Amino acid sequence: MKKAYPFGMFVAVAEFPDVTVTVDAASYAPKGEITSAEQWPPIGSPIEGVVVDHVEHNHQVKLRVE
Repeated sequence: MKKAYPFGMFVAVAEFPDVTVTVDAASYAPKGEITSAEQWPPIGSPIEGVVVDHVEHNHQVKLRVE
């Protein structure tokens, strides 16, 4: 995880540095449970997610963490 905000987080993907990767707060639900921002992993921690959307014109990818 690169940055966290109340609405979600930005994630870096080393292989695609020009792509903006986001996880909105409602899409971060490890083990099927939505968590509050206080329970999210610390900045710099790796996360795994599933691509649920992408926007070609602005190089944005949205993830869901299950």
